[in-house]
Amino acid sequence: MRIPAWVTLLMGVAIIGFGIFRISLARKPGKRPTYLGSKSADLIMGVVHVLAGLFLIGLGSGLIRRLMGG
Repeated sequence: MRIPAWVTLLMGVAIIGFGIFRISLARKPGKRPTYLGSKSADLIMGVVHVLAGLFLIGLGSGLIRRLMGG
């Protein structure tokens, strides 16, 4: 059973939103780090979430398959 493209796109947008949230928390002065114990780790994980969301959007839109020659 194939996953519909809209589900992949929706998950990508949600992951990007969470990544932007993590980046904004890491950049606020005076706030404690959230999950990993340091602001730089939160910033790095936020960037990783944004990149993962962009990858899912690329998969859902078919861009990744076209780049791979499929």
